[in-house]
This record gives sequence, C-alpha cells and structure tokens, in this order.
Amino acid sequence: EKRLAFLERAETLATVEKFGEWQDGFSPSAILHGPSPYTNSEGGKMDVATDEEKALAFLFELSRMGGNHYGTDFDVQALEEELDIGIVLLTLQTGKVYCAGSDLSKERRLYVTILYTGGHYQLAGIRRGE
Repeated sequence: EKRLAFLERAETLATVEKFGEWQDGFSPSAILHGPSPYTNSEGGKMDVATDEEKALAFLFELSRMGGNHYGTDFDVQALEEELDIGIVLLTLQTGKVYCAGSDLSKERRLYVTILYTGGHYQLAGIRRGE
C-alpha cells in the first residue's frame, strides 16, 4: 500500500512538472520515466530502474538543503499521513488559513500550526487532538 501511495504521489509531481508549474531543481519525470542512470541535481548518477531506486532518488532530491525543493500540498499531505498529525498553515500575507493538502475530515492525534511570514515559517502552536 505504501509503495502504491508513493508511486501515485511521484506521478502527481511529474504531472505538475509536465504542465509547467514545477520550479524545483530536479525532474520527477526524469526519475520516473527517464533512462537509468538518472543524473541528480548535483550531477551524480543514480540507478532508477526499480521502484526502490526511484524512491531513493526522490529521497535524495527532497532531502537536500537550500532551494532544491519548495514545499507543496503534496508535502503537507505526506507529512500528515506519515506522522499522523494535522498541519495548519497561516499566512500573514493574506491573513488566511491554508489547509490545501490537508484531510480535514480525519481526526488527528496532534495538530501543528505554522505561521508563514513571507519567506520564513515559524511554529505558531501545537494542540493535541480531542
């Protein structure tokens, strides 16, 4: 089940890239559908012939520091599911609550509120679920 969920998420990232809305420093399509080995964002070669190798390539790219990957709804949903927490993002820029990616129908054991101040994120609160 986790393997299928990973592949579905990875295909979502490749679709975003396909429609020109991908601004990150690596190519999900190249990892999923390109030839093996994959040339990563540091110029290194990584085998991506198997699903496990593809997962390792995504792990490498998504875990790099700096501006290689910008958080998306995909990331919020993946963190919520893996950690069994709810994530609520607040933004000072619009004064709105940002819940895209969140499954609001599911009760979580812990809720984390994060404030986006226009370039930085900071913890705004933690609350245990009912």
